[in-house]
Amino acid sequence: MRGLAGLLLGLALGLLPGSASARAYTVKPGDTLGAIARTHGCEVDDIKKANKLDSDFLRDGQALKLPRACRKGASRGASKGAKPVKGAKPAKGGKAEKPAKGGRKKKPVLREVLAAHGFGGRRSLKVRVIEVTLDKRGRRIVDEDVYDWEDSAHDHMDWNAASTVKLFSAVGAIERLQAKGFDSRAQVTFFGQGKAQHTVQELIEASLIKSDNLAHNRLVQLAGYDFLNGRVLKNRGLKHTAIHRPYETSRWIPMTGSRTFRETPKIVLKQGRKTATLPAEQGKHGYTCPHSAACTSVADLAQAMRSLMLHEQLGPRDRFKLDKRSLRLIRDALKAERKRGMDVVNLLEKAFKPGQVVAYHKPGFSEGWISDVVYLYDKGSRKRWIIAAAAQPGRGALNGMATALGKALAAGDLSD
Repeated sequence: MRGLAGLLLGLALGLLPGSASARAYTVKPGDTLGAIARTHGCEVDDIKKANKLDSDFLRDGQALKLPRACRKGASRGASKGAKPVKGAKPAKGGKAEKPAKGGRKKKPVLREVLAAHGFGGRRSLKVRVIEVTLDKRGRRIVDEDVYDWEDSAHDHMDWNAASTVKLFSAVGAIERLQAKGFDSRAQVTFFGQGKAQHTVQELIEASLIKSDNLAHNRLVQLAGYDFLNGRVLKNRGLKHTAIHRPYETSRWIPMTGSRTFRETPKIVLKQGRKTATLPAEQGKHGYTCPHSAACTSVADLAQAMRSLMLHEQLGPRDRFKLDKRSLRLIRDALKAERKRGMDVVNLLEKAFKPGQVVAYHKPGFSEGWISDVVYLYDKGSRKRWIIAAAAQPGRGALNGMATALGKALAAGDLSD
């Protein structure tokens, strides 16, 4: 009883079991390791060492240990640190911050890095950049840093993510298929008002390459409202993302009679001699986007692209549940050339030597908002970058940022 009482008292005081010198901290939206360390009066390295972290990447809801150094610093009163001043001049040579003599080099500030390459900013801009360094064999991540434009990475209510969310519907459809024992070669028949038949591969290629809205709608139906929004998104920490209503309703409603994804028709799966029937369903939970049919944040988009493109280097907890064939199908679709939406990728690639980098991405455009989520692979180094960005108005709203960021990445200005 005394041991149980001690455990309960320790939890009440915020102490982690088995450690008299560490407290528990739960990561909140917008948190970074730097901000947590400043608030608690310690160093980022103290927190990383206590939690065995090999990167600065954090998930909403993640449990961290705050070690003894943090507790001591907090008792003295921690400084929150100053926010970067808009328009501040970067240090010479394009580097955002200079290390003090004999001190450790500070992590660059994204605004200052982009300003050094001629980009002054845009009020509507939302950006998250993740820089990843792999080991020499490319088998594991040895370093990872996250950079946000101001406090924009977790914004999800005031912009239109448009076709970027089709990344989530493709993953959700495949995960549900695999849970039923099928893969992307399966043929799917949708019932309701009439009958529609497709292969899953056709739907994914149409949705991700051609950005076909009806193909996206079918993938959401296949994934199922609660399965997609709950098991695939919210349960993985993608808390800002939901897909609630169909796109292109002027064609979709006359075809299906459906105004929401909460109602799913009967679906029959067939692959070889194997068949399965998914009965019509009514979603039980509320995953809404008050101002649009779907919503997300650039933080969620970056996390999804990270899971897809670094699948082999991540542990099971950080991956999507995709077999090799489905993973290759989605990656090939993200790598394909598109008729529109190539500006961000083209400008990023322009900063490098011809053929030096390969890009995978999913752009979106609606209501004046242009967005893109990109994985940039440098064939000449161990560096990889994930960039998720959005801005308005117009298709050129991200061009200045992409031009400056490409130059910064090529020059190594984010590396610390």
